[in-house]
Amino acid sequence: MTEDEALLREMIVRMLRLEGYLVFEFGTAEATIETVDRHLRGVDLLISDIHLPQKDGLCLFDTLRQSYPELRAVFVSGDCTFKLPQGASLLSKPFDRQRLLSAVREALQ
Repeated sequence: MTEDEALLREMIVRMLRLEGYLVFEFGTAEATIETVDRHLRGVDLLISDIHLPQKDGLCLFDTLRQSYPELRAVFVSGDCTFKLPQGASLLSKPFDRQRLLSAVREALQ
């Protein structure tokens, strides 16, 4: 979960962990890339804000897909004016727990 707004990130992480998902949380794309590359053997799903400082969520997804081509993504954003890459879906802000969990389940299928 990559989100620069700490309160939103904590809320999303809490909801997912309560459902039994193993979730790693990051505030920047750079921290996500560094941790995934150094410490994890892969990821099943990226959940990320589109608008992040320095490197946006779309670039983050593209970078991670170079190592993990089967990676899926759920982008969280209030801005719906961009084209999503293949393997990605959009969860529009604001959203509730049910919509978050539904988007995650669909992405992991």
